[in-house]
Amino acid sequence: MVAVALKDLVRTSVRVTSTLTDDEIEMLIAAAVAEMRRVGVREELLAEESMGALAKFAVVSYVKANYGYDNEEADRFMASFHQTCVDLMNSTANVCADQGASGGSDGYMSEGDVDELVDGQPDGTGEGETGSCGTCPGIPGLMSEADVDALVDGG
Repeated sequence: MVAVALKDLVRTSVRVTSTLTDDEIEMLIAAAVAEMRRVGVREELLAEESMGALAKFAVVSYVKANYGYDNEEADRFMASFHQTCVDLMNSTANVCADQGASGGSDGYMSEGDVDELVDGQPDGTGEGETGSCGTCPGIPGLMSEADVDALVDGG
């Protein structure tokens, strides 16, 4: 079940006042969240009760791209959704979250975690080529935009 506040936000964003299309809107919201989850956006960033502005923007963009028929702006909204997924994937709250970075109670990484993520070394030496997870390609410790796009596009 989609949270009422998120559904109301999406309904307003697609300029709908009636509840007649709520089933379609709920399905598209669920699909947007599932797609973000599929490409690796952390569950904490997608929880409706604590969803941040960036994740909400991604959901709205996805719904705008897929809602109704004959949408001339669908490609633009889908590109916006993909870029927002890239931004969420590269956010400090998401990067290597389950790979040993401790993070604080506020969801942000400690200075030591950031240093290790950036250069692969916990001591600030600037050496190393991957983040603390050892698997993130592109910028040391982060996924490149092309890598995230490949995940989002399914290949």
